[in-house]
Amino acid sequence: MILIDYEPFTKRREELFFIRNFIDSGFNVQIWDISKYLYRTVHIVDTIENRNYIFKVSTYTQLKCLLDNTDISNTVFFIECFDTWKARKLRWLLSDHHCYTIKMDLYANTVLYESFSSKLSRLFSSSFFEIVQGKIEYFFLTCYKIIHKVKGPTRYLSSSSLVKRTDEINHPDYENFYFKRCSSVKDDKYIVFCDIFFPFHPDLVYYSKYKKMPDGKKYQATMRHFFDYLEDIYKMPVIIAAHPKSDYSGYEFGNRRIIKYQTDILVMHASMVVQHNSNSISYAVMADKPVAFITTNGYQSVPRMGKELSLLASTLGKQVYNLDLVPFDEVKIDFIDEKIRKKYIYTYLTSPKIETVQNWDIVSGIVSHL
Repeated sequence: MILIDYEPFTKRREELFFIRNFIDSGFNVQIWDISKYLYRTVHIVDTIENRNYIFKVSTYTQLKCLLDNTDISNTVFFIECFDTWKARKLRWLLSDHHCYTIKMDLYANTVLYESFSSKLSRLFSSSFFEIVQGKIEYFFLTCYKIIHKVKGPTRYLSSSSLVKRTDEINHPDYENFYFKRCSSVKDDKYIVFCDIFFPFHPDLVYYSKYKKMPDGKKYQATMRHFFDYLEDIYKMPVIIAAHPKSDYSGYEFGNRRIIKYQTDILVMHASMVVQHNSNSISYAVMADKPVAFITTNGYQSVPRMGKELSLLASTLGKQVYNLDLVPFDEVKIDFIDEKIRKKYIYTYLTSPKIETVQNWDIVSGIVSHL
């Protein structure tokens, strides 16, 4: 089993791709870290380096050499990288070598249903040039695939009913919530903020490559003031569920607990949830928690982010509150409608067919029949 990944290897990647399960099942596992090949400079906190099965790939020649020296007939490739112009040669190599490839859609709840009118309004907005640029890249990428006869993944695994998939799987958050429940990290009542490490998230810095990002200190100051208000009104502390890729010193949000790698547990036992646009909304939906979607002027200034947050909120029948524009007492933290909540779960997170089946059982069943 070979994982070809656009990100450096971390504990989170190890869990998502069942690396320990594959090793324990007798598979020869390799990780091909192609982050430097695609993006040159990438820094992810908590990167795992000291594993003899991790191979760093920084050039096309290295990538081709690794592939040429692999027994293709006895290997399954898990491909985790964006389908972009930068990755076109990787796709071509895998297709040309007739590799058996599997793409696991780990972020199925980030691509939501959007009406035609919404798409049209987004086109005629500040995102116009970014959208046009994306369409141009998609056109040339499609031409490249046709000319070089590049095929897509052999199997496409997703939890979203909106995409063309070969196999159904559960969203990773669904797996954590229903199959790995743990006790609370705090006995008292609390409000949880699901952090996205804004505006320092590596996806924004390295992959999206926005030329100008908002002032992080100003954003954190706004959030601190809002948390002060919540604690004063509700008489309970705000805990920060830190993003897995975050790298906080400890006082960015005031003298508040910042807990990493436990977002599922924190949301599960929280009294209320506040957040931006984040995968972690799945936990609030599954746990049926009161939630509020918040933003700031800085957040809204980043292309796409404001629109995507608005789409998520409207999908769940909620509204977005800009903390720099509205009085804090106008922010309503309330429950999601039950019908909307159930629809979200069975559209983006799981299906009645597999809701009691763990992903490892699905994946191992696929690879065992190769």
